[in-house]
Amino acid sequence: MILITSAAYINPSLASELGKLPPCMLPVQNRRLYLHQIALFEASGEAIYISLPISYELSSHDYKLLAEHHVGVVKVPDNLSLGQSIVYSLNSIGRFGETVYILHGDTLFASVDLQPDCYVVAKAEDNYSWAEADAMTETVYAGFFAFSSPLLLIKSITEVNNDFIAGVNRYGQKCPMKRILSESWMDFGLVNTYYRSISNLTTQRAFNSMQIDRFAIKKSSLDVNKMAAESNWIQSLPKDLRHYAPAIWDSGVVGDSGFYEMEYYYLNSLANLFVFCPHPRFVLNDILGACQAFISDVARYRPADAGTIKQIAHSNNELFLPKTLKRLELYASEVGVSLDMPWKINGVETPSLREIAVETGAMISNDKTEFVTLMHGDFCFSNILYDFKSKSIKVIDPRGIDNGGNISIYGDLRYDVGKLAHSIIGLYDFIIAGLFDYSEWAPYDIKLEFDLNESILATQELFRRMAFAGWNIDELNVYPILVHLFLSMLPLHNDNVVRQKAMLANALRLYVEIKSNKK
Repeated sequence: MILITSAAYINPSLASELGKLPPCMLPVQNRRLYLHQIALFEASGEAIYISLPISYELSSHDYKLLAEHHVGVVKVPDNLSLGQSIVYSLNSIGRFGETVYILHGDTLFASVDLQPDCYVVAKAEDNYSWAEADAMTETVYAGFFAFSSPLLLIKSITEVNNDFIAGVNRYGQKCPMKRILSESWMDFGLVNTYYRSISNLTTQRAFNSMQIDRFAIKKSSLDVNKMAAESNWIQSLPKDLRHYAPAIWDSGVVGDSGFYEMEYYYLNSLANLFVFCPHPRFVLNDILGACQAFISDVARYRPADAGTIKQIAHSNNELFLPKTLKRLELYASEVGVSLDMPWKINGVETPSLREIAVETGAMISNDKTEFVTLMHGDFCFSNILYDFKSKSIKVIDPRGIDNGGNISIYGDLRYDVGKLAHSIIGLYDFIIAGLFDYSEWAPYDIKLEFDLNESILATQELFRRMAFAGWNIDELNVYPILVHLFLSMLPLHNDNVVRQKAMLANALRLYVEIKSNKK
């Protein structure tokens, strides 16, 4: 039996950045930490349980995911000590005749060896009052334990006033335990260790196109022009905007691949913060205000030549209707969907995809020279990092290419605001994380729903009332741009059929919202 102990909330310093969460609910690589923890044990066939504070409300999607993985949930009274919580959980589960393996909810390893009566130790790298396992070797308990007798463990903890580590030592006096040294301990329980552990996990799982060390991240690709464009955008930023992007340390071409090496940030993306972390309104104000400041700052920079501005404004038209129709034709040919059949989304009838593209395309003002400014080009939540200390954002992975494939730092400001709305109003990151409910009643009759908490709804409300570089979201044609963004990305998500269908349903949902707002 596996027990993941997560019945207390994370400490205040970490909660100030990630919200009030049990540790196993922390965001790690676009999903909850508990999914990484479950993956450690699923092949073992052991029953898995997670303890949570009784006051914590699981979302419907977390319930669904835990059920899919056959994980039992033990709700523990708030404010119990770790020892009390473990005793309560073991008594609630009632499986006393088998070995219990305990993993702390803020802990992860690359792998664990399921053997009875042992505990894992590791070298501590931070100045924190860890539970010391051995002063001579300077090791600490690393958060994984195995006990062949749950009843003896309960008795041992109870006899030492519910002190868990003292209980482990008492258990070991009656049932000798093996000490195992781990080189892959990842602790997510403190601000410093959380970000460093994410870096370590990313390094372990990084693809050949991305190499990470403690200080730098190196991106490479066979698309040499793309790498050159991204690095050029960052290096071409005006001096007063350079704080928004990482420093570039090296760039160039090696063999067939382009690359650039840049500073690595120990920060969370807005995608993680938005999808997984509950924040009060004042924090949301700060985060959206930082995004708003970025848009206002880049909007101050425009090409010097009026002819260039006019040319870019004209080429910006290609970002929307022509591109969308071309992508829709590709999507229709791949999946066998008619572009001329009407749809029904959540019980509401809509025109065909072709009609929707044309109608919303006409809502986007063309050849608008005032919107030609410095542009990131992919200003979505996954490419925006937030620094709680400075209350500012950092941006990564800019587009840096115009519609003709030429390297350029300029484009349509509306596209940046649209990509921001793509995450906030369009809930793109929820779809990527699989946090949606999709169903089909009949051909061309579909349903899409999201389970949104108060934090998400508050973020959307704040965004709708904001102005960017002096324009509100209606003046910036944000909603019709959103519809085009989701329609045009359909063929790009053919690797995941359900996600692709959710993208289509979302475009229809946003179209319905446009029509409702116009009534």
